[in-house]
Amino acid sequence: MRRTSLFFSSCFQDPLGERLHIRDRVATLNGGDQKRVWLAEDFTELDPSSTLSPLEKALFCVEGVRQTGTYVAVVRSRHGSGVDLAADERTQASFFELELFEAALLGKPALIFILKGAELSDRLEGLLRLLAPAFPGLSWTPLDEEEIYRRMSQLVEIMDRPWRRLRLNSAAPSLRRASDQLTGQRSQRYNPSNDLPPFQFLGGRLDRSASMPSEAVVEDLLGRASQEPSHHIRLVLLWMALRELMGAPPGTPGSQAYELLWERALGDWTRSGAWYGLHGHLLMGCLGSLGSLARIQARRLGRLASPHGPLASEYYSIAKQLSLPRLRTEILELARLHIDAAIYEGTTSGKLAIRASIHREAGRMPEAIEDYETVVRLRTDEGASPEGVGEAKSELGYALMLAGARRRGLTLLEEGDELLTSDPPNGFTVRAKRKLGVGYFRSGAPQRALRTLADAHHIAMRYGMLDQIGKWERAAAWLDRRLPRFGRGSSRGVS
Repeated sequence: MRRTSLFFSSCFQDPLGERLHIRDRVATLNGGDQKRVWLAEDFTELDPSSTLSPLEKALFCVEGVRQTGTYVAVVRSRHGSGVDLAADERTQASFFELELFEAALLGKPALIFILKGAELSDRLEGLLRLLAPAFPGLSWTPLDEEEIYRRMSQLVEIMDRPWRRLRLNSAAPSLRRASDQLTGQRSQRYNPSNDLPPFQFLGGRLDRSASMPSEAVVEDLLGRASQEPSHHIRLVLLWMALRELMGAPPGTPGSQAYELLWERALGDWTRSGAWYGLHGHLLMGCLGSLGSLARIQARRLGRLASPHGPLASEYYSIAKQLSLPRLRTEILELARLHIDAAIYEGTTSGKLAIRASIHREAGRMPEAIEDYETVVRLRTDEGASPEGVGEAKSELGYALMLAGARRRGLTLLEEGDELLTSDPPNGFTVRAKRKLGVGYFRSGAPQRALRTLADAHHIAMRYGMLDQIGKWERAAAWLDRRLPRFGRGSSRGVS
């Protein structure tokens, strides 16, 4: 798929299937071979005669949003038709909605215009209001076609001039600065032992225009997501499932039959979102999905039932992104309180591994190493899977490396990497490679370090494990593309 500066999306007008006239005008901005704007009609994959299924076409459009720099949408009245999964199964989420969702999820710079001449349908307005917090560039004032085209032409001109685009990009805050700002603004104190987390998925907003869910559609989408190795695609499928469920909001009459499906969908979203890097106080982040999950479980069980282990892991991940010492200390303390509550309910190697990582991030290395050693011993004695033992050895080796025990640490890092042989690779494989690459650097083997970090980068990019890509992996991948001796694409699972 070719890369473009802008992705242009629009709802069709009536009669059904008739495209907005402005699409023809936007097409002229491409100017022959120079493709500035992503338009669906430019791709044979999206022709009516294409052999791709409706779901495959929808995912193709979503990939287009992911590959472009800026998202622009023009809406008129219709929300669009749902995506067919089978002959008798159609989702409530439309092609347009999935494009809009992807732009919101990735935080794409975006402009959304409402075209004069028609009233927004309840379904379309409900969608826009649901995702409005993710789109500061959404204008609720209807504009005529001439004004929208003028603004789009200006945007294309900016994107055509590298120095102007660079100025726009340089104004964006760094990840750490953005995390500091967002956490400082939205973080709230609470007692994990007595209170539910104060955050919810989408800020607790739901789309009341959605119709009652189809259990068959939700089950189908959750099943497809569980089999999908790419987190890019998995999150799209899970979003479709969650949108289906919004027709039966938790706690409303008739919603009890769907509560277990809500729990599955939010739990799967949290796990996939964690590997995707959806950490922090985000509209669709893991913290919000865990807060919503806690409320549903508390209502169903009739008691406080926070998922303390996952919440501890999430706060630990948030703390790693922060640069302000006060904020880091505060968030790590929340992580510690949650993991203590989880361990109080029963000790497992997984919970001890989370506590060890919290200790390590807080600088308590002896406590971290002690917990990591216990995890290795427990998993070895209990006959855990090779992947489980490999993950534990990798984490212990990394902690020992940081503590100065380089030889033993590197040995454990290599042993852990050898044990993580799942096909396709999972996030633990990538994380182990990242830490092994750091181990090679610290042990004076820079070429091996760069090759290992480049392998980690390629796997993470292919399977959407964006949480596992840092500046060292990006630098190694950049060198790997330019220095053939580093062996691009040599790792397991990379083609």
